[in-house]
Amino acid sequence: MHSTQGGYGGQGFGNAPAFPPAPSLIDSANGSINLPAPAGLAPLEAFRSLQDFNSTGNKEALRRVTTPGMFAELEGSMGSPPLRILVLNASVQDVTEEPHQTVASVRYTGEVTEGVNPPEPIDEVWHFVLPRSSPAVWQLAGIEQV
Repeated sequence: MHSTQGGYGGQGFGNAPAFPPAPSLIDSANGSINLPAPAGLAPLEAFRSLQDFNSTGNKEALRRVTTPGMFAELEGSMGSPPLRILVLNASVQDVTEEPHQTVASVRYTGEVTEGVNPPEPIDEVWHFVLPRSSPAVWQLAGIEQV
């Protein structure tokens, strides 16, 4: 695996440590793969910050940490009620080196609530990319519901 430099982007991501290597690559709770996070990507912090940027309507911060296509998708939901995270787990499912970027897929599971709504389970895979060109910051490129 190719080691990369750089951070996720503003708001303290650049100095966030990556997850330490998991003692086992298979998560016995759900049978999913759990790889160490690539350098500069802090999955739990990324989730929380992206939710915060979205709910507060911070377009510039959100634009820095999303691809143009993902930003266009999220822009319509900006300013929605803040997401309260009750339980959040992150496991790196895949890291792929491509000619012009590194792609990391992170599965998030847990429980969240929005506004006054009752808690709901979440199970999503977020795809992050790290371009080899400037600016070399991790950006959210896609979200899949599992």
